[in-house]
Amino acid sequence: MVRAATPQASKGRHDSLPDELRASMPTGSPAPPAQTKMRSPMLAPLVFTASVIVSVLLLELCLTVAGIGEEEYLKRDPVMGWVMIPGKKMTWRKEGFAHLEVNSAGMLDREYPTAKSADTLRIAVIGDSNIESLQVPRQLNFCHLVEEKLAKDFASNGKKVEVMNFGISAYNIGQLYLRLKNLATKYNPDVVIISEYVDSTRNLSPEGTGFFHARPNFSLKGKTLVCDYSKQDEWLATDEGRRMQSTSWLREHSHIWGVVSIAAEQVQKWLDGFGKGESQWGAEVTDKKTTFDATTGPASAFGVFIEPEKNEWPELPSVNLPHKQAALRKWWPVHAALLKEMKHDCDSINAKMILLRLPQVNGYNNIAETELLKNFATNSSVHFIDATDSFIQSASKHEPLFYGPHMSPRGHALLAKQLATELSPVVDAQKRKLPDVRK
Repeated sequence: MVRAATPQASKGRHDSLPDELRASMPTGSPAPPAQTKMRSPMLAPLVFTASVIVSVLLLELCLTVAGIGEEEYLKRDPVMGWVMIPGKKMTWRKEGFAHLEVNSAGMLDREYPTAKSADTLRIAVIGDSNIESLQVPRQLNFCHLVEEKLAKDFASNGKKVEVMNFGISAYNIGQLYLRLKNLATKYNPDVVIISEYVDSTRNLSPEGTGFFHARPNFSLKGKTLVCDYSKQDEWLATDEGRRMQSTSWLREHSHIWGVVSIAAEQVQKWLDGFGKGESQWGAEVTDKKTTFDATTGPASAFGVFIEPEKNEWPELPSVNLPHKQAALRKWWPVHAALLKEMKHDCDSINAKMILLRLPQVNGYNNIAETELLKNFATNSSVHFIDATDSFIQSASKHEPLFYGPHMSPRGHALLAKQLATELSPVVDAQKRKLPDVRK
């Protein structure tokens, strides 16, 4: 008879223990408690928090590499109203396209030493967003192009030229005066160009609300200029003002915040326009004449080109609206007083002052204001340059001079060409004052 193998007895609850330990245990004693993993109640929140932090940092890194969320480049300033964030890097897509960097002095330009070398002629250009020129790379900005054009002549004499960009968006003529007095004069320029956009006089009015109206405002008390900061103080006490102050660090350093902020701004703008009947689903209602877009016309980085009138440049009807002329009459005395102060500041550093009348889309011009500027220049021995006519004569359907309200690369090139020519006698006179450094 074949005997089946005796099945191996299954191990009891102590059989998995080492022999020495099993032998020492009394029969029937309970097994030691199974080892269980003890998890701290704080571990899960810590893991979650760490995951969020890593995710945020990775998103910031991706947005930084992509250059997204960099349009927040202005911060509040107690004297100027607002200034650029020093060292801010930007990729601008709202109108045109450019990679840009603000220098340590808050200028959209390269770094400059405060002290000017003896063999260098400096030209300071002061103005608003037309001078700032976020829409084009720095090498295509007219300031840089003028510097390139003048540098060849200067090099033949063993001398150098620097054209410095002091422009900032939405500045009115009062802020240009403060920009000259508090910053530009520190660089001891030899020539100072004050740019004037059309209707700049009426922008001296303190009317309006929001970030770009919270500025220092000037008025005349007798013949004395008075600077009033009450409008800025009022805005700082509003919900918007407090929010911008409390989020200032995020505005300066966070790309995520930049994306969220711009998105919120666009949504609010659309909602406001929708409520006024100025927007509709998927489109904005505009009376601007547009010819080219990204699908049917010449390549543009973003948005559309504005087509200048090809054959005729009629004055816009709004030029003659009573409220605009009333504003000109009311605020011109303040405007003239500010120009007089700027002339005094230029004289104090032996700099030659130049007034530049900037061209506008479709040849728009407030003729009465232009004549007042010309008269001031003539009576004050200030050189006056008006770029409007050259832009009218160079209007092209295929190479527009403007992106929206601001100059395209072709517009900058045209302005640089005119400035280099008309600046020549002024620059030559100032250049003769420099020491001869040729060996």
